[in-house]
Amino acid sequence: MKVNMLNEIKDAINQDGGNVSDVLRKALELGYLLSNNELINWAEGELNGYKSEDSVPEYRRFYAHSYGSFTGPFGSGLQNVLIPVFNLPEAVKEFAENTVITQSVSEIQELVTRSQNGTLTIPWPANFIALSQHSIYERMALFHAYKSISTAAFVSILDQIKTRLLKFVLELQKNNPKVIDNADLGHIDKSEVTDNYESYISGSVKCSKEK
Repeated sequence: MKVNMLNEIKDAINQDGGNVSDVLRKALELGYLLSNNELINWAEGELNGYKSEDSVPEYRRFYAHSYGSFTGPFGSGLQNVLIPVFNLPEAVKEFAENTVITQSVSEIQELVTRSQNGTLTIPWPANFIALSQHSIYERMALFHAYKSISTAAFVSILDQIKTRLLKFVLELQKNNPKVIDNADLGHIDKSEVTDNYESYISGSVKCSKEK
């Protein structure tokens, strides 16, 4: 029986309730069959998490909203209010407005499963709170802050992985109809594989507006 990894990946993607990690392991195998380092590195990054934010694809980048709690004079205070970013130090502003998701797909799936109210929170580092403490509201001191990300943003990452990989596979099959089994994959032009990877999987690095 002839084995065709392109068909196996399509079947795994279109299977109801299909596990994204299983799909990516097939993509990793395909990368080796095609001798394509870009596909190998992408599949490994998705499976194991990204070590550097610079290598994170655009579909893992989101604009975010930050919220904070403040203390004021005479026992006054504010709890979990939206933090305006225009007065923040530049480094803090970049962090407050943007989120880069580096976690592995298995971690993302676990976060989505455990989400209780449709949102996930990312605490601000203590040094960013200290830098911004007195720059947001007059006579108010920031003591706690976090970013709020919709669970839908994390779900969209998993969906994007499957959709982008499916487009990549379909394009290879369309242009190489004589590929019957895995032994034929090595005959696909390497520049075509790279072009398809750049067109359908990697995309450009930019932030997606979270709704």
